[in-house]
Amino acid sequence: MTRRNTQRAERLKITNPQLPWKNLVNPIKPVEVLSADEVEHIHQTTLRVLAETGMEFMDAGSRQILKKQGCDVDESTMRVRFDPGFIEENIAKAPSHFQLRARNPMRSIEMGGSNINFVSVIGPAYCSDLDRGRRTGTSQEVREFVRLLHSLNSIHLLYGTPFEAMDLAPEVRHLQGYINAIELSDKCWGSWMLGRFRAEDALDMTCMTLGISRDDLKRNPACIGNINTNSPLRLDVQMTAGALAFAEAGQAVIVTPFTLAGAMAPITIGGALVGQNAEALAVIAFLQAAHPGTPCVYGSFTSNVDMRTGAPCFGTPEYSRAAFASGQLARRYNLPWRSSSACVSNTVDAQAAYESEMSLWSTVMSHCNFIIHGGGWLEGGLTASFEKLIIDAEMLQMMSD
Repeated sequence: MTRRNTQRAERLKITNPQLPWKNLVNPIKPVEVLSADEVEHIHQTTLRVLAETGMEFMDAGSRQILKKQGCDVDESTMRVRFDPGFIEENIAKAPSHFQLRARNPMRSIEMGGSNINFVSVIGPAYCSDLDRGRRTGTSQEVREFVRLLHSLNSIHLLYGTPFEAMDLAPEVRHLQGYINAIELSDKCWGSWMLGRFRAEDALDMTCMTLGISRDDLKRNPACIGNINTNSPLRLDVQMTAGALAFAEAGQAVIVTPFTLAGAMAPITIGGALVGQNAEALAVIAFLQAAHPGTPCVYGSFTSNVDMRTGAPCFGTPEYSRAAFASGQLARRYNLPWRSSSACVSNTVDAQAAYESEMSLWSTVMSHCNFIIHGGGWLEGGLTASFEKLIIDAEMLQMMSD
């Protein structure tokens, strides 16, 4: 063996052992970029937007629920206007902390306070690795990715569909995803929320896996799902149906507006935060009015766009400032908070690393409880990368140590 080959063989022996799986609690005081007066100004502006402009609820049943609660409902425009007291009263009904139980009790996670949970990527249309390149994914490749997610102790919760399995019909992909999460891992897993039937399937399969009834599930939540508003100020029928299915069952709902400054939100970060806050509070207040005590998570995904192309930007200074401010707003309402670790780089390079690191630091230092896309996100969310997952896992472990 040549000297070069010997040196290479020695390098390959070097490993970075994993830390044991554990629930993480942030010991550092959260970083705050807004003064108390600025937080209150955003809050009061949010209440004014919801009272004067309101928000569109496209589901007729939801509008009827809100009308019975005394909200001003315009059926011709599907717009609901909220009294400030209604928003504040119902937001206060949401729990500030809850536990999400896993099939393995040692892998259950805590939401709220200073708890941190790192979550896998979810949603890309493509996957990539060095050997096979960038491509549309298959159900077999999805299972490979889920196995890898389970093996990484820095990932607290995973999705059984980290990217789309294009060899399956859209109507059944969620079922295979749930099976992946149940068969290949004993960690907590996330549900699809696009429509009631996908949410109900998650509830039924969770009950079967744990050997419990719906009543038992309601007393001890084990499911969590993310819904997105259609920014600006609209909630569609399918997202509403999924959220209500979970709320009826007492399971956790993450409400995440997607407010990009310069696109579907004002160009300033402050203005975009008001839009994000209005949408999140309106939907959480609605869920609490319909089913008081539903575990709800304040979601944030505010960033900016490239004003030359309109493409979303992540890992930017604007994204980080919005994350810090979102953490302050979530604490203002005493709600658990969800954010993301994201990047726009098209390949696993220095840009991908520094964008992800900037996103990750801002979420951790501002005490985010649920960091989605923490492992494997690439290309602005178009691709789930096997190599990027390993790099992300290294960064998450550094944060955990």
